[in-house]
Amino acid sequence: MGSRYRWVPWYGKLGAKLFLAVCKVPHRWLRPFQVHRLGEMLDPDHVGRVFDQYETGLGEPDFSGKVFLELGPGEAISIGLLASAKGCGRTILVDAQDAATRRPEDYATLANGLESRGRPSPTIPPTWSWAELTKNLRLEYQCQGLTSLRALPPDSIDFVVSNAVLEHVEKDEMPLLAAELKRICRPGARQVHIVDYRDHLGGALNNLRFPDSVWESALFRKAGFYTNRIRPSQLTEIFRSQGFHVDIREVFCWDEIPTPRGRLAEAYRSCSDEDLLVSCHTIVASL
Repeated sequence: MGSRYRWVPWYGKLGAKLFLAVCKVPHRWLRPFQVHRLGEMLDPDHVGRVFDQYETGLGEPDFSGKVFLELGPGEAISIGLLASAKGCGRTILVDAQDAATRRPEDYATLANGLESRGRPSPTIPPTWSWAELTKNLRLEYQCQGLTSLRALPPDSIDFVVSNAVLEHVEKDEMPLLAAELKRICRPGARQVHIVDYRDHLGGALNNLRFPDSVWESALFRKAGFYTNRIRPSQLTEIFRSQGFHVDIREVFCWDEIPTPRGRLAEAYRSCSDEDLLVSCHTIVASL
């Protein structure tokens, strides 16, 4: 839930989201209440900061004519605007659900905000249709998750980025995703993934309290708080097993394990201190 619900304990949020999932309330109906927050990707300051992180991780590359892939754009394909303005020949934005706004006026406002902050930005007439916006900015929005990636040809991608996305990939699909990224990335391709290991209920490790039989159930997976609970060292190894060189950057840690070991499910009590103390880090992977 959004910042206005910080006073609600984690188990209260869990119960509310399970109730909404059972009632099959669409995520888009809940945006005004910030119950399912799909991102802040219409805020030019936020979009600019995220792209700066990507660009730094990618090594300040020349984007001209390159193919750029973002995983999990969320509520807006805003990163595509900056990729287009930087000269990318093609930008592909892949999500697991159709969540992005298709209102060109939203992107026109964002583009104006980026320009006013001195950032490169495309010119977007508010009269454009969605089809005109995506065609003229060389953007492709796809929302079938892993299936969309499998449709891409091998050795076709130069850059891959994601922000707080990999932790939401279902646990059994993460190795498959890494394998697809290896298949579609050209030799020399680079990736930047910002990964948030905090639970999405109270900002601690409350997600590790549950056994797999509960957490990986269909209800929990679809309730809006699911994370795959793959620990930092495990995620690094998944990428390395596909032949990626992995560099870990911008590591943020708690001073102490935020949820006592004794409260964790048995499978997580034996995790290393490091795997339980890392709250967020950036993975830079290259071939």
